[in-house]
Amino acid sequence: ARGCLDTVPQAHAAGAAIVFFDDISNSDFEIRTAGNSVAVRLLTVTGSDTLDISEAPEDQVTFANRAIRPLRPANAQLGGVGYGTLDAVLLDPIPATWSRRNRLTELDPLAWTAADVALEAGQTTTLKLTDEAGAVVHTYSGLAGTSFDINPADFGTLSTGYVVFDSERDGFAAWQTHRIHVLLAARLLLSGDEQAGTDHLALSGDEAGGVLTLS
Repeated sequence: ARGCLDTVPQAHAAGAAIVFFDDISNSDFEIRTAGNSVAVRLLTVTGSDTLDISEAPEDQVTFANRAIRPLRPANAQLGGVGYGTLDAVLLDPIPATWSRRNRLTELDPLAWTAADVALEAGQTTTLKLTDEAGAVVHTYSGLAGTSFDINPADFGTLSTGYVVFDSERDGFAAWQTHRIHVLLAARLLLSGDEQAGTDHLALSGDEAGGVLTLS
């Protein structure tokens, strides 16, 4: 399930297929370590037959210390917004909030919006500020609480970006992270613009589209 344990909520298109697994699991009983790769084939079962293994697509799975990694923060929000884009043009600071999770005590998966729990020893929260391509421009690490005020100036000259919510313990980061898009500077809305001002303004003579910041 998305948003449970070490996963985060994901957007799914209308009409997307959902695959359900039963309680049957199998193992080759081999001990594997981080960096090992194995080939996996899933065999679908219908009322009449089971897919032949030669017809099943093969996936390569690489082990990456998933079981030992700390759980990601849950119910992550910026200014009360948990998904999509936060208009932070007039916000200074930008308030970030989240709920903490503990891999050692979460025996039954908690809902994404469930209350905060006590962390396992040594676990902290990390917030990363990135550009649109995911390049990190600033990091707040070692956060022990459930809230933090982000300084918009730490985005540098970016007009848009992301805040990424992560966890860290003993050098291990969370398996998945949740990120929220942030609008940091106003954009010029051109009459008839179908994109409602979310695109860049190309100035005459520019080789590439520029960004017009209003102040």
